[in-house]
Amino acid sequence: METYIEESAVYPMIHVFMPALIYAYVDNPWIFFTIVYAFESLEYILSLFFDERSENKFDSLVGDIINAMIGAAIITVLAPRVPAFRQKLLHVALLVITAIIVVYVSDQLGFFIYGAVYTALAWYFTDRKWTVFSAVSFLLVYTIASDVFTAEPSHVPLATLIVLPLSLFAHMLKPATPRTKYLQSLRV
Repeated sequence: METYIEESAVYPMIHVFMPALIYAYVDNPWIFFTIVYAFESLEYILSLFFDERSENKFDSLVGDIINAMIGAAIITVLAPRVPAFRQKLLHVALLVITAIIVVYVSDQLGFFIYGAVYTALAWYFTDRKWTVFSAVSFLLVYTIASDVFTAEPSHVPLATLIVLPLSLFAHMLKPATPRTKYLQSLRV
């Protein structure tokens, strides 16, 4: 567990924001958890054969699942616009490719690459609210994890567990505008 808490790469953020999109796109908790557990199991099995980013069981089968549930909770509250099926596939595929690329760069560069690509794709495929929440979350987590940009990032899961619930809470405190109330009435 200690190595999980001391993680310095962007992976905990990936394990929140990618499942958040999957939850928004499948909109079924059973399918969502099946996908998440299947992916995490595959990720753990692959980490046994490739040493680049080997994971322990706690990280893959507990920590990443908790991160996925945080992502599902956030997406449930924010409820961004969901694109058409082909766009969903393209969106997820581009993020998967970006996550694979991030494995092979430094932790600091990986944060910026994934954060920038995720935010840009969120702007293109979803809506402004999700884009702003994503960008602010990536920036705040990196700021805290890097000791306000003075060091290499460290303890990213801890920063993620602090920033995301607080950001979501702050978003929920924001008073609803007449436009927001109207849009929410359309969802019911």
